Amino acid sequence: MKDQNNQTVALSIEALDNAYGDRTIVWVPSINSNSLTEDTSFKVTLENVGIGNEMKDFDYEVTFF
Repeated sequence: MKDQNNQTVALSIEALDNAYGDRTIVWVPSINSNSLTEDTSFKVTLENVGIGNEMKDFDYEVTFF
Protein backbone atom coordinates (compact mmCIF):
# COMPACT_ATOMS: atom_id res chain seq x y z
CA MET A 1 0.00 0.00 0.00
CA LYS A 2 1.31 3.45 -0.90
CA ASP A 3 0.22 6.92 0.14
CA GLN A 4 -0.33 9.98 -2.08
CA ASN A 5 3.43 10.68 -2.00
CA ASN A 6 4.15 7.14 -3.26
CA GLN A 7 5.60 6.19 0.13
CA THR A 8 5.07 2.61 1.30
CA VAL A 9 2.67 2.25 4.23
CA ALA A 10 3.51 -0.58 6.64
CA LEU A 11 0.74 -3.17 7.08
CA SER A 12 -0.03 -5.84 9.63
CA ILE A 13 -1.99 -8.88 8.49
CA GLU A 14 -4.95 -9.97 10.61
CA ALA A 15 -5.25 -13.68 11.42
CA LEU A 16 -7.70 -15.66 9.29
CA ASP A 17 -10.78 -16.89 11.18
CA ASN A 18 -12.24 -19.95 9.44
CA ALA A 19 -15.22 -20.10 11.82
CA TYR A 20 -17.52 -18.05 9.56
CA GLY A 21 -17.72 -15.98 6.39
CA ASP A 22 -15.71 -16.15 3.19
CA ARG A 23 -11.94 -16.56 3.19
CA THR A 24 -10.51 -13.06 3.08
CA ILE A 25 -7.30 -11.15 3.53
CA VAL A 26 -7.54 -8.39 6.12
CA TRP A 27 -4.75 -5.92 6.82
CA VAL A 28 -4.39 -2.90 9.05
CA PRO A 29 -2.27 0.03 7.83
CA SER A 30 0.06 1.72 10.30
CA ILE A 31 -1.38 5.20 9.85
CA ASN A 32 -2.96 7.60 12.28
CA SER A 33 -6.43 8.00 10.77
CA ASN A 34 -7.01 11.10 12.93
CA SER A 35 -4.25 12.91 11.04
CA LEU A 36 -5.71 12.27 7.57
CA THR A 37 -7.24 15.11 5.65
CA GLU A 38 -10.51 14.72 3.81
CA ASP A 39 -10.35 12.55 0.68
CA THR A 40 -6.93 11.00 1.29
CA SER A 41 -6.19 8.29 -1.28
CA PHE A 42 -4.01 5.19 -1.05
CA LYS A 43 -2.94 2.79 -3.80
CA VAL A 44 -3.36 -0.89 -2.94
CA THR A 45 -1.51 -3.59 -4.88
CA LEU A 46 -2.13 -7.32 -4.53
CA GLU A 47 0.35 -9.53 -6.35
CA ASN A 48 0.35 -13.23 -7.20
CA VAL A 49 -3.29 -13.91 -6.31
CA GLY A 50 -4.18 -17.49 -7.23
CA ILE A 51 -7.43 -17.73 -9.20
CA GLY A 52 -8.01 -21.16 -10.63
CA ASN A 53 -4.79 -22.11 -12.40
CA GLU A 54 -3.68 -18.51 -12.91
CA MET A 55 -1.76 -15.97 -10.85
CA LYS A 56 -3.06 -12.41 -11.16
CA ASP A 57 -2.13 -8.96 -9.87
CA PHE A 58 -4.64 -6.32 -8.80
CA ASP A 59 -4.20 -2.55 -8.33
CA TYR A 60 -6.87 -0.24 -6.97
CA GLU A 61 -7.27 3.02 -5.10
CA VAL A 62 -8.96 3.50 -1.73
CA THR A 63 -10.06 6.96 -0.59
CA PHE A 64 -10.59 7.80 3.09
CA PHE A 65 -13.15 10.55 3.61
